[in-house]
Amino acid sequence: MLTPSTFANILTGLRAVVALLLPVFGALQGREALASSVYLMLVAWVSDYFDGTLARRHSSHRPSWLGAHDLQVDLLVAMGLLLYLLQSGYVSTLFALGYVVAWMLALRRFGMDKTTGSLLQGPIYGIFLWIAAQDAPAAALWVPAWVVVVLSISWRRFLGQVLPEFFAGLGRLLRR
Repeated sequence: MLTPSTFANILTGLRAVVALLLPVFGALQGREALASSVYLMLVAWVSDYFDGTLARRHSSHRPSWLGAHDLQVDLLVAMGLLLYLLQSGYVSTLFALGYVVAWMLALRRFGMDKTTGSLLQGPIYGIFLWIAAQDAPAAALWVPAWVVVVLSISWRRFLGQVLPEFFAGLGRLLRR
């Protein structure tokens, strides 16, 4: 029987597959795969939302191995997206290498936590969405639609937990 925790793990694993597919899209199709990459990222973001929701509601006190490494999978997705952007010619090799080195230094200095992970992923997602809005606007419009859906479903959690936890984590980072 497929339990909610097992389904959450499947969704997390799906994000890992997306992370591996993005560079393949970049290598094989380059810029022609931009709209497909937007849809892949939507799959990643939708699966991230639902795996977290399932895990919070139905997991035991001890997360599975995959659940305990959810943040690493999120970072893997961002790295896959960076590789797509590099292989498609949207960012330079120098930028990509510089960004990876900055990630490594930040993770070494501040450790791996949700706030650091969000700060590391954010610029890559921002660059990607900026490019998609210009070069694949029909696909890019699905992103704000998804954000509206998520916020309409979970605005209380977002305002009462997600934002306060992020800013508390940011405060801890700045005090280090």
